Amino acid sequence: MENHQNSRCLKATGAEGDEAHPLQMGERRRGRGKDHERDMNQQNPWPQDLGFSTRRKRSSLNRRAMKPNLLSWLIDTNTIQENAAVFPLDDTEKEGMIKREGILCSCCNNVFTAAEFLVHIGKNEEKPYENIYVAHNQASLLSCLVEAWNKPRESECHRFNMITESSAGDAYDDACMICADGGDLMCCEQCNSTYHQACMSMEMLLCVDHWECHFGVKEKRNIDLNVDTPSPFCDRSCKEVYEKLTRDMVGQRNELDEGFSWTLLHQMSDGFGMYISDKYLRTMCHSKLGVARRLMEECFEPIKDRYTKIKVIPSVVYNCGSNFKRVDFKGFYTAVLEKNDEIITVASLRIHGTNLAEMPFIATSEVHRCKGMCKKLMVAIESALYNLNVENLVITSVPERTNKWIEGYGFHHLHASMKREIMLHNTITFHDSIRLQKILKSPRIWHVPGNQPSSSTDHGGLVDRSKSKSTILDWILKPPA
Repeated sequence: MENHQNSRCLKATGAEGDEAHPLQMGERRRGRGKDHERDMNQQNPWPQDLGFSTRRKRSSLNRRAMKPNLLSWLIDTNTIQENAAVFPLDDTEKEGMIKREGILCSCCNNVFTAAEFLVHIGKNEEKPYENIYVAHNQASLLSCLVEAWNKPRESECHRFNMITESSAGDAYDDACMICADGGDLMCCEQCNSTYHQACMSMEMLLCVDHWECHFGVKEKRNIDLNVDTPSPFCDRSCKEVYEKLTRDMVGQRNELDEGFSWTLLHQMSDGFGMYISDKYLRTMCHSKLGVARRLMEECFEPIKDRYTKIKVIPSVVYNCGSNFKRVDFKGFYTAVLEKNDEIITVASLRIHGTNLAEMPFIATSEVHRCKGMCKKLMVAIESALYNLNVENLVITSVPERTNKWIEGYGFHHLHASMKREIMLHNTITFHDSIRLQKILKSPRIWHVPGNQPSSSTDHGGLVDRSKSKSTILDWILKPPA
């Protein structure tokens, strides 16, 4: 078969250090490269504790230091010192002391959350980080959170990922938009995205002189899905989902049973799509993202995209954008499960209109594993997606973990229609991983008058859960054995 590696519509990529000789059509050459970080394009980046690959080992000192709450984050970023004295607004006589676990009251030696500390001393618990001050510099804890967020080491993690050129020296991505692997790739004439012909079901095309992908067509029409323009949405349902997220969900604390709560977070800096004017809400979102990122990094080995060198986990948690579509994570949200100000479980979520939501990462802090925390957050996420009219949730799994997701969480292998749907979106995948799908709500079907509507919708033997809102909740309360 003729090789078109010198044309604009096809390029050949390999790993660093590969000999530069022509590739045959369909041949893939991959290597581990020189970095010790696990590639986004390499198999099994997940922690062993979740049934995936080896989790990164840490010393006991680092484990002790990793307390997933805001006060511990302030200490770890050297913004405040442990044991620093604090006092409530307009009352310097009632003091506490900053600990990783919370605020130690000087009068009773009990440790409280920031809100509980204010209640304990008879103050208003509303906006506690705004109403508690550090003694040595008279700064509020809220201003300390802003300072920590803007520190160089933190801000380096939540910046825009600008890719100047690919490893091949051109403007095109070196990995397929769909499978994240290299090889012989078709290049879009309107954007920098590339695809395998097999991934696009275009194997029969021997030569393509001009080809535009789904994203290239959008760029041609000057539509940016992540910028506030007059027409940033593909359809009305996409706009409705975004408005509900912005108005009703992001930053809002949702109470659960047994003192748990969950919150949906999103970076809201300028240029990151969504912006909320409430400084306190915005600061709390950003600060909890800092804690969530550290928890994710505790649970997963470092994942670096082989071709762009982008660190995937912080870029996903902080919904960082990029000029390369495949590593543009601007649409991600982070769901966190909390109790007593401690973040217990973290999940990354990106919603693609009402047809599809993806969840590439979910992690639980070490001390809370095997206690049902993952399922508790999954309950909240699935219920929220149902209320947003999202029909399907897609995750990535390694082969040895798929049965657990299928039997314990109600997922199943992708239907052909979902595979076609995924081709239309920028989604995260890992080489050799398996995508699984869960139907949350069946699409609305219009029946022709005179035809009898079917009693159930064929979803590979699964029950149609669109009949009533209670069905998904009933399944959650009584999950399969």
